[in-house]
Amino acid sequence: MTTPNSHPPEDDGESVYNNPSSILLRSLSGSAKIIIDVFARSHRPPPPDDNLVVDLLSTIVHGIQTGEDFSGTYPTIARLVHKQEDRARLIDQLALVDDFRRAAAFIELRNKLESELIAAARNDELCPSERLVLLKMTDDRLHDIQNRISGSATDVQDVLDLLQKANYAVEVKGQALKTKFIQTSPQGREIIRKLVTTIGRKMKTEKKINDGLP
Repeated sequence: MTTPNSHPPEDDGESVYNNPSSILLRSLSGSAKIIIDVFARSHRPPPPDDNLVVDLLSTIVHGIQTGEDFSGTYPTIARLVHKQEDRARLIDQLALVDDFRRAAAFIELRNKLESELIAAARNDELCPSERLVLLKMTDDRLHDIQNRISGSATDVQDVLDLLQKANYAVEVKGQALKTKFIQTSPQGREIIRKLVTTIGRKMKTEKKINDGLP
C-alpha cells in the first residue's frame, strides 16, 4: 500500500518479464507482446558495453565541457572516418548479402510456423475465435500469393539466366572464356563464331522436333 508521499515501485527487469500485471506488459499487444514473451523465456544479462566510438564521443564531449585537450584521439578518429563513402557502399553491399541469408531464414521459419498452424487446423485443435483469425489470415495471405504469382511469373529460360548470373563460379568461368576468345586471332574468332552458329541452329531444330513443331 502506498502513502500520499510515496511512489509506486518501478518495474525492474524481473517484474517486467514475470509479473503478468506489469504496466509494460499490459500496454503491449500484437507482435510486441509476442516478442517480449520470447525474450522472457530466454532472458540473459546484457553484454558488456565496449564501444570505441562511444568512448571517443565521451572523451570529446568531456574535453569540450572541461577544456581538456583531446588531441590524443585524432589518430584513431582519422582511421575510423577514412574513406567513409567507400566504406558505406561496402557495408551496404555486405548488408545486402546478409539480407539474402535473413530472407532464406525467415522463409524457412514462416514455413515451419504456417505448417504448425495448418496442422492444428486440420486436427481440429483450434477454438472458434482462433479459427476465425486463421481464416482471415489465410484469406489475406492467399490473396497476396495470387497477386505475386500473377505479377512475378517468369519464363524458365529467364530463371536459368538469373541462376547463371547469380552463380559466381560460373560467372568467373564465363569471363575467363571471354578473355580467351578476345585473345584469339581474328581467324580463330571467326571459326568459333561459325561453330557456335551451327550448334545453335542444330539445337533449335532438335527443340522443334521434340516439341512436335514443323
